[in-house]
Amino acid sequence: MNFLPLFRLLPLLLAWAGCYALCRELAARGRIEADRRMYFLFACALWGVLLTGITELSSLFQSLNRTTLLVSWTLVNVILWTWAGRLARETGRMSWRAANEFLFHCRLRFSEIASWPTDVRLMLLSVGLLVLFLGVVALLTPTMNWDSLTYHLPRVMHWVQQGSVRHYPTDCISQLQMGPWAAFVQTHLFLLWGGDRLANMVQWTAMTGCAILAPWIAAKLAPAPGANLIRLQVFAALLVVTLPTGIVEAITPQTDCVTAYWFVSLIGVGLDWTRTPSSYTHLIGAACVVGLGLLTKITTVFWAFPFCAAAGLWFIVKWRAPGKVAGRIVLFTLVCLALVLPHFLRNTGIYGSPAGARSTQEGALNSPLSASGALSNLIRNAALHVNTGIPPLTDGLSRLLALMHKLTGRSLQDPRTTIFPDSFQFPHKFKINDSEAGNPYHFALILWAIGAIGLRSGHDRRLMICAGLLLTGMAGFCFLLRWQPWHSRYQLPFFVAFMPVIAATLSYRWPRWALNTAASVVTGFAVVVIATNETRPFLSPAYIAQSWTGKMLFKYGPIYQENLATLAGDIFKSGCAEVGLKFNSDDAEYPLWVLLRERKFVGRIENLYVENESARLSPEGTNPCVLVTMTGRALPAESGQQFPYCMEYGQITACWSERASHWSDLTWFDSESQESKPISTNLCVIPFRHRLIPLYFRSPRAGNLRVIAKAALGRETPITNNSLRVAADGRAVENIPVRDGRLAASLRLPAGQIRLSLGLVEPIGEESADARLDSFQWGFEPLPE
Repeated sequence: MNFLPLFRLLPLLLAWAGCYALCRELAARGRIEADRRMYFLFACALWGVLLTGITELSSLFQSLNRTTLLVSWTLVNVILWTWAGRLARETGRMSWRAANEFLFHCRLRFSEIASWPTDVRLMLLSVGLLVLFLGVVALLTPTMNWDSLTYHLPRVMHWVQQGSVRHYPTDCISQLQMGPWAAFVQTHLFLLWGGDRLANMVQWTAMTGCAILAPWIAAKLAPAPGANLIRLQVFAALLVVTLPTGIVEAITPQTDCVTAYWFVSLIGVGLDWTRTPSSYTHLIGAACVVGLGLLTKITTVFWAFPFCAAAGLWFIVKWRAPGKVAGRIVLFTLVCLALVLPHFLRNTGIYGSPAGARSTQEGALNSPLSASGALSNLIRNAALHVNTGIPPLTDGLSRLLALMHKLTGRSLQDPRTTIFPDSFQFPHKFKINDSEAGNPYHFALILWAIGAIGLRSGHDRRLMICAGLLLTGMAGFCFLLRWQPWHSRYQLPFFVAFMPVIAATLSYRWPRWALNTAASVVTGFAVVVIATNETRPFLSPAYIAQSWTGKMLFKYGPIYQENLATLAGDIFKSGCAEVGLKFNSDDAEYPLWVLLRERKFVGRIENLYVENESARLSPEGTNPCVLVTMTGRALPAESGQQFPYCMEYGQITACWSERASHWSDLTWFDSESQESKPISTNLCVIPFRHRLIPLYFRSPRAGNLRVIAKAALGRETPITNNSLRVAADGRAVENIPVRDGRLAASLRLPAGQIRLSLGLVEPIGEESADARLDSFQWGFEPLPE
């Protein structure tokens, strides 16, 4: 096993530990006002800020590469650990003593678990097993998520290629305008590890972080401490890790789990902030997590804004000092803006707006804004979470929502509030994938918790405020955004943040048996979701047998994978060092990067003939020798002059330039092993199988294929008085006489892929099993234009 990638990752991991140690020592010196449980949150925020800074600074000098990252993270570690060590010496708390205290605290916690009630321990075991299992799946299987293949991972490859996160020309504007922070982390992991093995781990780590913060938030929201506190905290963690949307998202390179983590971090900071409202530490911490959330996904604004606005109002009422409040608002804004400003400036420079292309913004917003449109969206968004897996129950809930929707007076397919025409439909069959997974049982618990809080209005003030702000965020979400089929994952931060509210509400109102029943239902449904996830079919033997790339493309058919692999091999064979792409926003670009890297391709991949604002970013001096596009895509007329020789590879078309079009390839399909085997131009032996030899020839140009061979029975006996019939794509081309066991032919073949069939015309008796072509040689001469 190669441990070198692990050693390269150490500085990155040690930096987080250094952030934690520094926060701990600053708190011990009283320089920050923080509960010990805040160390984890502050450490994550500080680490996220440092990673953002390293990424942006190295990009300024186009030096975003492995060496720069190793040097930068090593320097960060020196600073963090030196600072933390100096503070430890000043307080007489040496680092080894702090480590002993930490280990003692862990042993104490584990010993306490043995005294917990059995039901609580079973819930904790479920949390641990689910998190561990999802981590294994995320680590050992690649993503099949289409968004990840079209823009999440391709932009990482472009950044690595250009050594910078600056914008580049592409027809997939999502690669540019979408929040980049999660991709920043994936870029660091890719460069340090040397591949995409850890691409899924960013989301999985964020989900784990949510499970760590949720119990703490639930304890702060609890109406009263008591014997139920442990049960409440474990139940909150269980609710988070059993969210179906979170389960399918946590094993992909998308961004919704990461967005949820920064949002619940904001809630955690805010709740702790109420102890020391004058704390600048909490102010800066809140600004950092909001900035990192916005840098991850712009929809963070829907969830964070109500909490930030409520905090501002609270300070105004509490202090009644406009200058004091204004100063803190300015500081909060500046810290937050410092994190998102570089990305916003890149977007503004291209699109004239920090949020990205105006067409995207206008297409995503309801037009016009109205209360009835918001109510329609609220009901249809609720419909995303009624697929219970029990058909009669799902149908009943769908009919109820349909009746409620009629009261809005709007069509279910209203184009003013629906992003894609005729895209809305109530669920009819149980379906789980990384874009369509609802949270039906958690949604039911949310409704129950809202009802319980409403019945006790005036009591449990924190619970009421937190639930109210979350619902305000959802109301704004429905009021502004058009309905989309994949809104369930956009709403993941809302669901994750509501789980502590549910735990704090129901743990003190429900009897133990009811709480355990709810825990059993959500856990059982989580197992069903894992087992039926279409985009990670780990129970399928055919899926398990695939290679890493095969698993990535398993959902899209073996032909797609085979054609892409063939294209990647042809690009490498042609000696082409610059590949041009003409892909649209919904074309999977990343598999081609992977297959080319597997073949040790070290050239560049650039987008050509871009038809949007980013076209002016096209680098000078590029000279691609092949243009790859999806079949059916309209190419500009001038491309025919630069790339005159085109071939189709299933859904893909590759057009070759003159200098890269002289390659050819001949393979033999072995019917016994069911494998295609390349035939070199050197001497080789090819056996007949049932008197036939199936060959496949590819060339982007028409030309003459020359074949020379010896026909023999075994090694010694030449085949005489026979002929070799050659058929191309099922049509006979010619019969080649075999004289004294020797044959030679020159076949005129068109451009593209041709299936050749070589068959002996005359039977050769019982020895036919040993028939073969010996000393087989071939060559190809392209025809001049």
